[in-house]
Amino acid sequence: MLTYARAYMTTYAVGILGMSSRAAFICTIINGFCTLVFYLIGGWISDRYGRRPVMIIFTLLLAAIALPTFMAINNSRTPEALYASVALLTAVTGLGQGCVMTAIAESLPQHVRAGALGTIYAVAIAIFGGSAQFAVVWLIGATGNPLVPGWYLLGAALFGLAAMVKTRETAPVVIATARLLPVAPL
Repeated sequence: MLTYARAYMTTYAVGILGMSSRAAFICTIINGFCTLVFYLIGGWISDRYGRRPVMIIFTLLLAAIALPTFMAINNSRTPEALYASVALLTAVTGLGQGCVMTAIAESLPQHVRAGALGTIYAVAIAIFGGSAQFAVVWLIGATGNPLVPGWYLLGAALFGLAAMVKTRETAPVVIATARLLPVAPL
């Protein structure tokens, strides 16, 4: 959901903000570049500090900035504000979501991992990915509120957090370190 809501920014820039298609297309470039960089960094951080805390901290941050970021875009309606907002949203999303698929895969038994992960991913993309942009466009039309994408990101982040707090840590380094620490008596 988060990825597809960000992918909508190009259409949002033209249709809602009234920007040129050139300015809007630059959003796609910024989104792609920041995805490449920050998903890798997020994965590296999660290898070092654990999947669960990284996912939770950066998804909380995303929830905190989603609506204010869209308020800033709508208040200024400049390409610079749009580019900075796309970069910020993609960076925070990448830092927190770069390890999600790894955490899911590590949570599954090895003998069903590939098939189960493929099924989970396909179903999630079919339901949420395929409907995200449609839902955002429909909600903007129904409410007349240009901040709908911010609300949508906030909702998606909170939905994800509900699942993340229920997950167990799967990062091998963190698990191995935890096993070496002495357990304090009660």
